[in-house]
Amino acid sequence: MTSCDCGRTYRNITAWPVHCPCGYKLYADDYDAVNPFYGRGKYGFVVPCFMSIGGTESWHLSLLPRLRDVSGLVVLNPSMASGPIDRLGCEVGVGIDAARKLAKASRAIVVWNIGDALGQIAIRGCRVVSVSHTDSSSDWTSNLLQAQAPWTDHVVTICKDSRRIVPEGIPHSLVPNAPDPLRIVPVNKIEKPRRPLAVVIARFSGEKRLGFLADLFEEYLRDWELWIVGSGTGVGSVQIEPRHNVRILPPTATPGDYYAVADVVVSASMFEGYGLSSAEALLAGVPVVSTPVGLFADKPQLGTIVQHDAEPWEWAEAIRTAERKPIDDLDRVDDWVSQWQALLDSLRPLGERKAEICRSNVCGHYDAGQDACNLITAKGRPGKVSYLLNHPATRCVDSEPRF
Repeated sequence: MTSCDCGRTYRNITAWPVHCPCGYKLYADDYDAVNPFYGRGKYGFVVPCFMSIGGTESWHLSLLPRLRDVSGLVVLNPSMASGPIDRLGCEVGVGIDAARKLAKASRAIVVWNIGDALGQIAIRGCRVVSVSHTDSSSDWTSNLLQAQAPWTDHVVTICKDSRRIVPEGIPHSLVPNAPDPLRIVPVNKIEKPRRPLAVVIARFSGEKRLGFLADLFEEYLRDWELWIVGSGTGVGSVQIEPRHNVRILPPTATPGDYYAVADVVVSASMFEGYGLSSAEALLAGVPVVSTPVGLFADKPQLGTIVQHDAEPWEWAEAIRTAERKPIDDLDRVDDWVSQWQALLDSLRPLGERKAEICRSNVCGHYDAGQDACNLITAKGRPGKVSYLLNHPATRCVDSEPRF
């Protein structure tokens, strides 16, 4: 069975190619007899890893079950595919081959930080949406977006500051994240310590500056406790040692347990995409002390803001005096899901767009040897050759298109 992006499905094909009425010519290499994602939906999601820690995993756990027409999620790294995948509510696959099958079965795929691996996944007929999940201070994210640019049809940023790192010429949308009310509900009862309690829920990555916070509480907030909830794995992970008033706790799928006993939630991150744990704490009614990153770069009024270069005593004072702030400006999960659904639904099938391309190029400039209309304007940064030549997801129809 093979499927055209216009929705037509072809079975038991004995003669290739198939001239689809929408304008595509379907070739034998489009055929896939066994594809677990066929018929599941229109929109697929691809991530480098999926584990039981971090905002990206929580993002998918909150969004995918609420979206319509999700065809599936693929994790590229088999050794980093764990956690509550069964709660995603969709088909799940692992590896590049699964990602290509997902792209074949989907109108669009949404990708996170997969860099030039996207070139092995993007295929004709499937639109690509790349997500930037950190602010512009991260060269790492900027470089990834640039690597994905030749195959990207649309970029989504989750904070205003990120728009400056979107590659030139690619359409983009701002879709801020939102905390999931289901995640802040306490599930397990945790005994609150006698001393005031600050909580950090984060990956043990260098940009989170967890060592700085541990030193801060050991030296300047000895009458407080700091609980660091999470773990580290992969490139950039750090080891955090417990102190007399600093506890290291394993990652949790129920952060509401900790928000229920925290006096304040702290984030000293150098950069964030959004800062999910901070947003969840705000929704749970817990004051947040944070650097001006992610959510707080756009809406500093929601928290107690401390600059990156602040002295330790300034951090200590901010933590001691932090108070709840009004959260009227905090984005809500229903609006977030609605924006994503509207964005995905607005991505017309490439079959329709392809028909327009061919109609505008019925001037004899089609090059059968290149299998691309060379007249198509460059898509992206200056110096790039034509969009169709660079985009493996497109293939020209006949030199005399049929509609």
